[in-house]
Amino acid sequence: NSLMQSSGRMRAFAVTSVAQSLTSALLTWPVALLTERLDLLLFANTFALLLVQGSAAVWTRRRVHWKMCRRAIEVKLMAAMFRHGSALQLSDLATFVMFQFDKLIIAGVVTPSEVSHYEVASRSAQALGQLPQAPFAALTPVWTRQHARDESLVAPAVQMLRITIVGIGFFLLLPLAVAPIGLFAWVGQVGYHAAAVFMLLTVALIANLLVLPLSICAQAIGRASLELRRALIAMICNAPLTLALIQVYGKEGAALGTAIACVLANVWFAMQLMRALRLSARQLLSALWPIGMPVIVVFSALAISAQAIEPIVIVSRWRMAPASAMLYAAAAATLAFWMVRGRVLTRDERVFLIRLPKVGQLIQRLLPKS
Repeated sequence: NSLMQSSGRMRAFAVTSVAQSLTSALLTWPVALLTERLDLLLFANTFALLLVQGSAAVWTRRRVHWKMCRRAIEVKLMAAMFRHGSALQLSDLATFVMFQFDKLIIAGVVTPSEVSHYEVASRSAQALGQLPQAPFAALTPVWTRQHARDESLVAPAVQMLRITIVGIGFFLLLPLAVAPIGLFAWVGQVGYHAAAVFMLLTVALIANLLVLPLSICAQAIGRASLELRRALIAMICNAPLTLALIQVYGKEGAALGTAIACVLANVWFAMQLMRALRLSARQLLSALWPIGMPVIVVFSALAISAQAIEPIVIVSRWRMAPASAMLYAAAAATLAFWMVRGRVLTRDERVFLIRLPKVGQLIQRLLPKS
């Protein structure tokens, strides 16, 4: 995958990623349904991983030719890359570590049964949080080359922040608005009791996602150490906050501590990167507000609507499932129409939408004439 990205073969990287998910699902689901054995399920998933990654390695080897040469080995460069990679790995693990720490404290301080509520909420939030991250895999090598040519990363970072806000709106904020009835419809009473935890953990993930373009900038300009410091700040803040708040609010207190820790760490990180990129808060807000305002308005309207119909549909999961789905679909359609029809998109964003396969012509008809 790294060779595909570094050589600019993003289509092949995307195909490999999709193939990995589909192959794992096709192999593991029948095993789970027919055998109900965890060991066979893990074996099937491992086999799917090896099959897809092995095929990708063979394909890449035939098209991206490289050979190990001892004379080309630079110990200092290898050490620098090791430090760079270690910082990124620890940063990626921070949220996972905090979620696991929360479950440990909940089991010891509250009750073990409450861990299931936290697990449902954290898994749901993390799954939804993966969706807006998809475009960022291709950015690191591109922005690194731009930085090497002394090109400014401010404009592409702001553009990706706008796209991130749209992704957060569709995949996190709108599900967040219908969380109580949506989670109840999905997993029953456990999901309903986990709704508050889901909301707080979603706030933590939104904070992480909003700084993701700045995180790519930090990697491109060789400031991965900031990623490590951000992770350490989050984990150091999380421990005392969780221990203090769980005594008062239970499992919701643990989630609140994680949310506060993530917000504090990401605010510090954003300030450091904005200073490094010479990007002022006023410039950033003026660029993001036009596309963020529709997201906020539609989210607020959806949350109010969900709260209004909750007493009506709470009597049955068969009412809650279609109600939450229809509310989400209506809000998503409204937001998409506002984005396309309203004058909130830049010229480059409109051109990008028009070039989308199959839906580009429809979007072009909806776009306002300029």
